[in-house]
Amino acid sequence: MKLRDGFHSRDAQPDQRLWKNLGYGGKTGSENTWRYWPQSGSGPWTIAAPLGAAEYTQDNGCLFYQGELVYRAKHGEGQWDVTWQALAHFYGVLARRIAKDVPLSDLQKGG
Repeated sequence: MKLRDGFHSRDAQPDQRLWKNLGYGGKTGSENTWRYWPQSGSGPWTIAAPLGAAEYTQDNGCLFYQGELVYRAKHGEGQWDVTWQALAHFYGVLARRIAKDVPLSDLQKGG
């Protein structure tokens, strides 16, 4: 897999570098890609799917979608393990539902 040309994150965390190299961002990043940010400075965290298709909350090793627990960190897993589970849940569960129910053009229009 080829990562973004010319992008070299200096972040010390390998997962943070990967997130950025995949083109993902933070709260002020493009809404066309995955984003994450702390809700109150240091958490809980919001993880947003592209085009506003879904929004997750990560808190104390747990991942929630619409208030429902979808993943709990296993022993030894950290924040990034849970963050990647948001993408796994979205593409493994929600994307198929969205594709059936909502034309992508509607998502791109914001609704």
